[in-house]
Amino acid sequence: MPPAGAWSGNYRWSRNDERLLRRDYQRYGPRYVARLLGRTRAAVRNKAYQMKLTETPGRSWTAVDDRTLRRYHAHMAMPELAAKLGRSVPAVGARLTKLGLSTEKAPAWSAKEIAFLRRHAHTMRRSEVAARLGRPLGGVNRMVAHLGLSHERTVFPKTPGNLAFIRKNAGTLSFVQIARHLGTNAETIRKIALGFGFRARPTSRPWTPSDDALLGRLYGTMPRKQVAARMNRTWEAVAVRAKDLGLTKPIARAPVVRPWTAREERRLRAMAGTYTKPEIARRLDRTVAAVAGRMAALGLMVPRTSEHRAWTAKEDAYLRRNVARMSRAAMAERLGRTHVAITGRLRHLGLGNEKHYAIEPRAWSPEDDRRLRHLSRSIRSLEELGRLLSRTRNAVGARKKKLGLSVPRTK
Repeated sequence: MPPAGAWSGNYRWSRNDERLLRRDYQRYGPRYVARLLGRTRAAVRNKAYQMKLTETPGRSWTAVDDRTLRRYHAHMAMPELAAKLGRSVPAVGARLTKLGLSTEKAPAWSAKEIAFLRRHAHTMRRSEVAARLGRPLGGVNRMVAHLGLSHERTVFPKTPGNLAFIRKNAGTLSFVQIARHLGTNAETIRKIALGFGFRARPTSRPWTPSDDALLGRLYGTMPRKQVAARMNRTWEAVAVRAKDLGLTKPIARAPVVRPWTAREERRLRAMAGTYTKPEIARRLDRTVAAVAGRMAALGLMVPRTSEHRAWTAKEDAYLRRNVARMSRAAMAERLGRTHVAITGRLRHLGLGNEKHYAIEPRAWSPEDDRRLRHLSRSIRSLEELGRLLSRTRNAVGARKKKLGLSVPRTK
């Protein structure tokens, strides 16, 4: 098969292309010419049909063609048959094979060849068997499959004589030669030799003092792969040797917990009710988690429910009175609470949803609308507008939409 030519599928056919097509089409077929000219097979077939090199592009075989093949296949060469039928040589060869008229028929296997194949099917390579018998590799593989030798697994007898022969010749003969002598395969011999401690090729050369000195100078100054390239070794070997020489960094272990002394516990008891945990941790040079754990162990941890300021009836009344007209952020700022605390208390009082407000929402007056228009020119945040107008975010958004102050969304 020739090397692929430059792609020219959209170019016109030159005289040189037509000359090559006329010269090689009937002899090698459209695939060869398509690769040679850098065109598709369909383009080559169509051009061959236009130049009358074939009757029809991709025409089917007829009974007349088959009779011609049966009549002349034994007396004419393949190119002559292709020229007579107006076909390519590969097409004629494929048709002959399909009709069982192939002129190249392999001779029948003799009993001697079959015996040789049975004896050496597992001790020699298939290519070597084919060369010894003078047969193609495909024929040898088909005969092995036909005889069922590909599924046989012969057990090598590990007799003292066989093991002694392997031990004696492991360094002198190759595994293939030993396997042929003992009637087994080379892989079995290799495994037995490795069990004896034999190494045909050592995996690594020994480390010398000069190698260790060079490794000590290079290790840590560049990546291990670069060190291995400089020393002509693998990076795994470099890593193992560096560990043996103590050049690797020790593995970071968990820090040892410093025990609490009696003096630290007295200071912790004195500061427990006055300072916060971060301040205590900073003064004692401890972590906040360590301080919290020690306070819990000493019984100094204040229960979580009593850490927060209890809600009074006056604050609850304020929430009920202003829940519909003030934002939660504004109420939190007025009462000195957090937004989370306000939300939780409203949910506890049953005022978390606007559907359960005890008081109807406050109506918008003309003065409120005027202030909303004025503030909307410079403030875009609904939360900020609600805080200035003492309204909720949803109420401000709905009023801006009703007054035409909201900007429509663009898709």
